[in-house]
Amino acid sequence: DHWFGTGGNKMNFYKGLDLWTVVWVGARLSLILGTVVALIDTFLGILIGSLWGYFRRLDPIMIEIRNFVNNVPSLLLYFLLMAFLTPDFWTIVFLLTMFGWIGLAGFIRNQIIIIRNRDYNIASVTLGSSPKAMITRISSRLSSPSFQPPFRPRSAAKSASPSSAFPSAPPRAMLRSVKY
Repeated sequence: DHWFGTGGNKMNFYKGLDLWTVVWVGARLSLILGTVVALIDTFLGILIGSLWGYFRRLDPIMIEIRNFVNNVPSLLLYFLLMAFLTPDFWTIVFLLTMFGWIGLAGFIRNQIIIIRNRDYNIASVTLGSSPKAMITRISSRLSSPSFQPPFRPRSAAKSASPSSAFPSAPPRAMLRSVKY
C-alpha cells in the first residue's frame, strides 16, 4: 500500500515511484543541506569575525563586502551565478554560504572589539602577547558556555515561528490582552 500513492500519468518524472519515498529522500537532502550550510556559515562567521575584530585594518574591505551583501538582491545574484555553475549539491552549498556568514561575522567582530578593549587584554598586549594568542583566547571565550545566551536570540529570530508560518494567526500578546 502506498500512503501518498504512486506517480500517475500527469507526473511523468515520478511515474511508478512511491511518492512517500520521494518526499522522504527530499527531506533528507534538505536536512543535510541545511546542516552543512549552517556549519560552514558558523565556522566562516567566527573565523572571519575574529580576524575582522582584532585586525581593524580589515574594516574598509569588510564594510564594503557587508554593504554589497545588504544592497544586492541575493536571489537575483543566485540566479545569475547558477546560470554559469553546474547544478549540484556543492554548488548550492557554495551559493547559500556565500553571504550567510556576514551577519555572524559582524556580531563576532563587535564582541571581539568589546573584549579586546578590556583592561586585562590591553595589559596582555603591553606585556608582549602575540596576536595569535590574543585571537585564540578571545575566540575561546566566545565559544564557552557562558557566551551562549547571545547566540540563542539570534538563532531563535531566524527560525520559523507560528506567526510567520500562519500570517492570519494573531500574535500571542494580542490573545493575552483580549478580555472575555
